Amino acid sequence: MTHSTPENFFARINPEYVYDYSLWTSMPGCYTTMSRIKNRHMQLENELYLTEKMCSAASIKGLMDYPQNEFNEAVEDLLNAEFHDVLPGSSIQAAEESGLRYFDHALHILQKLKVKSFFALSATQETAEQGEFPILVFNPNPYEFKTNIECELMIERNDGQEEWTELTVFDSAGNKLPLQSIKTEGNVNLDWRKRVIFEGSLKPFETARFSIYTKMVPFALPPERDCVTVATENKYVEIDRDTGLLKSFRLDGKEYISNGFLPVMFDDNEDPWAMASREHKEGMGTNRQPFKPMRKPNGIFKGLKQVETIEDGEIYLGVESFFEKDNSKVRVEYKIYKNTPYIDVNVTVFWNEANKMLKLEIPVCTDGQYIGQGAFDTENLYMDGRECVSQRFSAVKITSAVETNDGKCLAVIKNCCYGSSYKNGTISLSMIRGACYCAHPIGSRPIIPADRFIKRIDQGERTFGFRIAVCGEQELERLAQEYSQKVYALNVFPIENSIVPDNFEISIGNKDIVLAALKKSETREGYVLRLVNNSDKAMDAEFEMNQYKITLAFGKYEVKTLLFNGGILTELPEMII
Repeated sequence: MTHSTPENFFARINPEYVYDYSLWTSMPGCYTTMSRIKNRHMQLENELYLTEKMCSAASIKGLMDYPQNEFNEAVEDLLNAEFHDVLPGSSIQAAEESGLRYFDHALHILQKLKVKSFFALSATQETAEQGEFPILVFNPNPYEFKTNIECELMIERNDGQEEWTELTVFDSAGNKLPLQSIKTEGNVNLDWRKRVIFEGSLKPFETARFSIYTKMVPFALPPERDCVTVATENKYVEIDRDTGLLKSFRLDGKEYISNGFLPVMFDDNEDPWAMASREHKEGMGTNRQPFKPMRKPNGIFKGLKQVETIEDGEIYLGVESFFEKDNSKVRVEYKIYKNTPYIDVNVTVFWNEANKMLKLEIPVCTDGQYIGQGAFDTENLYMDGRECVSQRFSAVKITSAVETNDGKCLAVIKNCCYGSSYKNGTISLSMIRGACYCAHPIGSRPIIPADRFIKRIDQGERTFGFRIAVCGEQELERLAQEYSQKVYALNVFPIENSIVPDNFEISIGNKDIVLAALKKSETREGYVLRLVNNSDKAMDAEFEMNQYKITLAFGKYEVKTLLFNGGILTELPEMII
């Protein structure tokens, strides 16, 4: 056996047969089983890449030492939790708990590093003026873009009963920005703390500063919220008051989704791997059983209406709806943005089922090819109801003969799960399986004992998050990264100092070429940059770092590695670490 590289291997062979499809399908239950493991894995990967970028920026500026040892420890946790029966969800419960400990330990390390680098990057900011509440925001992308920024802050304590604090926000140039006050994470009904979402423009890898000011206004009860529709010049979105579903999602006069986000239960079995031949060839679950609207919400939802409007302001309309089936309940929250074409959908599941599977159905009002993100690629996925696996996005690439094929996709961007299926124009997101721990089918034997209680996986509360977007195929990678590695915002009061940072400027001329990684090299002097063209079209990009420019020609689905060392940017022929 020769330990080698893919490049050396392919240079020495002369294959006579070409197989140009993924090696599907293998144990499709593992795409979904143990949803907390799947969720934490995706979260940890994204936090790792984001924190590496922040620490690299602070280190290149001379504001902190690059914490390589801490990153090594977090990566070791990630690799341990990717053990072949933990990440697939086919282990015993003790291994699930061990995997979650690894994930949480790594996330704790990264959280400390992220905060440390953020405060280092903020050290050059001026102190706040009287009455100013500074909001500092780090943009981890090598391009300028406008986005919605969410943050909580403590304000001056107001115990009065006749006045209430109102907030306004300005950018560094003094421009007043759209702002919406929303519910805080806490539930203390006092005028001491605020949570805001506002729209701001961010320059590449900049720690931008926004300023919030307060004023007292006469106290008044908030207006009654009863809207379920957003209609702008080019967008129409409506939530059905009766069903709680996304009744309409229309952009530029074209309908993309009708009656979407219905929770549906299917009959399943105890096997966490899903090894049966039918599951490989036909798909997961049988006997479709839709959830029903919760006409009289009860239990944890007692006292609410079946469809509730929970936020309404300059930035977005928030609507939640409730569903029930057998022993389980589902809450679906829609965040319908008024300043962007996106919709965010957050789903909370209270699951209490055995041998059942939960999917979330999204009927698509267009014909097309189902695609999904792989490892540095975008692949065609099954369209016959079989279970598919994809990473941070899946999408329907519009190919209808009656439409103008402009490369548009209806995308589901996700940060929580991997499994899905597609059939007859409906995307079905695989969320939960009520299988058993490490229950292996062997011949005709019963999979589990029938004479005692057996614990089931994924019982209780689980949360999921999705973004719905219409975009070009070449934009999918970028939009997925913006959703999964969000800008980092904190209310920070800088202290006076005389720190002069080293120069660090970075930009890319083609923002659909994604900066997947920026980290200190473990094998060379300098910093490694990984750039990705996740598209079937060749693209060029001019990349600039500290005024050193390099023009890059990307083939389809190409990954390029650059090394930044001593102010010089070099393209490398190999993918060093």
